[in-house]
Amino acid sequence: MKNYPGQLITLITVFSITASMINSGYAQVIGSNSISREEITENLKSGNVLSYQEILDKIPRDKEDRIIEAELVSFDGLLIYHLEILKANGIVEVHLIDGKTGQDASHLREE
Repeated sequence: MKNYPGQLITLITVFSITASMINSGYAQVIGSNSISREEITENLKSGNVLSYQEILDKIPRDKEDRIIEAELVSFDGLLIYHLEILKANGIVEVHLIDGKTGQDASHLREE
């Protein structure tokens, strides 16, 4: 995590796009709350959360797959990445990843 400015610009851009969706109740993590740009920045700098690129590297995907949504939400004190990936076959996969550990957090997903 040596390139904070580039990572922050990427994160801020991605999270800005989805902020209105989170605030409107669209987030699929039960009891989740959106976090501010300042919180994202502080958590990246302090090492409390993995970078967006580190999380993407943990998710198996094909070259043709596209990230259609990415957001970082707070759930009961945990920072969770919520990612939606459009697969080449047209199916959308939803991934919930613990922002600190990079582990699967799909147990938080609303059924």
